Amino acid sequence: MNVAAASTKKPQPDGSQIISDRAPLIALGALVVITTATVFVARFSGAGLQTRTPQEVVETLTLKVADGDSGSVRIIDAESGALIWTYSPGEAGFARTALRSLAFRREIEGLGPEQPIRLHRTAAGRLILEDPATSERIEVNAFGKSNVDQFAPVAAAFKTAGTSQ
Repeated sequence: MNVAAASTKKPQPDGSQIISDRAPLIALGALVVITTATVFVARFSGAGLQTRTPQEVVETLTLKVADGDSGSVRIIDAESGALIWTYSPGEAGFARTALRSLAFRREIEGLGPEQPIRLHRTAAGRLILEDPATSERIEVNAFGKSNVDQFAPVAAAFKTAGTSQ
């Protein structure tokens, strides 16, 4: 590109001249066009699209979650009615928050605690909390090992419950 063609001299009332350089404006316009075209092509061709493969569930626990004394959270086997675990106030913050978030979502949608939630264990050993009433899913492993460990007392029931899916 000829630099002289991109620059023009504009006369001013006092007789001086201002040099206007259009090259940065042309480059900016080209950048906008190229970016828009790239996004369009990527969006409609599926380039860079990540898909989630379904995880094979090997065991499922059906659970009822109930508030206990002094702010504790009780986890009950929905099939047998047996108490699996009680999270005391101040412990297992992630587990308590995950379980309460499922309950809060039900409250927002006007649903009660009647239908149990599910804790799935996949073939890869991952834990997934699922609320069939709201279709909410929380992949526990996505939040790190320390948070997965908070579900260990509940997941221990997989070995004894024998509820295979």
